[in-house]
Amino acid sequence: MRLKIRIELLGVENPKVWREMWVPMGITFDTLHSMLQEGIGWKDYHLYSFQESLEGMYFHIMSPPIEDVPGIDATKIIIDNILWGYYDSYQMSQDFEKKRGADKLYYVYDFGDQWEHEIMVIDYDATPIKYAEITNGEGACPPEDSGGHHGYKRTKDYLAGKMGKEEYYDWFSAVDAEGLDVFKFDMVMHNKMLRRMR
Repeated sequence: MRLKIRIELLGVENPKVWREMWVPMGITFDTLHSMLQEGIGWKDYHLYSFQESLEGMYFHIMSPPIEDVPGIDATKIIIDNILWGYYDSYQMSQDFEKKRGADKLYYVYDFGDQWEHEIMVIDYDATPIKYAEITNGEGACPPEDSGGHHGYKRTKDYLAGKMGKEEYYDWFSAVDAEGLDVFKFDMVMHNKMLRRMR
């Protein structure tokens, strides 16, 4: 069986960064993390957490677990039961004509830049798959270590000619913005990378 998820990077506009992708059931949250890294375009340089809420700590699924943070080891928990509940919530939101929003799972990557992603489970079927597959999406992944969505907005302002080169690089020399196309999303390339995963 497989589940279809929609994941969107919060706080990023023009363009939004989102993907819809099928993921196999029976995988761990750590494997799902690796699939999301490839699917979105991150480089897996930083820690991550799956969370029920961005406001509180109902649960954290992470690897490696962090001392003093109540977390569940992502290498030891399978996605099926937890994500199945999110699919039920999505179905109910459709049945009630979207009068109530579907429950979301949150994926936080890089606790410094704090990239927050919202995940909805929007479909499932009985097709057996080994690899994740992206079916739709938009927007380039921001560069690693670019300062979160506020820093990424400055990078986009520079690319749009709203600030000069000297001003931009005086503020932030960690990201070479030259040649960055914020709209570029190569679904074929991302799917090739996902099929190479072991």
